[in-house]
Amino acid sequence: MWMEEHVDDGYDKVNVIRSKELAATGADTVAVGCPFCSTMVTDGLNAIGSDMEVKDIAEIVWQQIKSNDEALQSKKATPEIVVEPAEA
Repeated sequence: MWMEEHVDDGYDKVNVIRSKELAATGADTVAVGCPFCSTMVTDGLNAIGSDMEVKDIAEIVWQQIKSNDEALQSKKATPEIVVEPAEA
């Protein structure tokens, strides 16, 4: 699958370096595109004690689709009030 990374004393692993950079953005959620990245980022964020959420981009897209669908369905359920212009 992948080879374990070996680093010298006093240096951080790549996932810890990247996680520090991610945490510095101030974002609440990190979007990833593959299972390896998800594992790497999650492990790195745990190592630095960050509580950022790691989500696959597909999860974020699906949540947005569901949210938009709910908004559309509620609009359909609400009757529109049509005001006719007054005759002169």
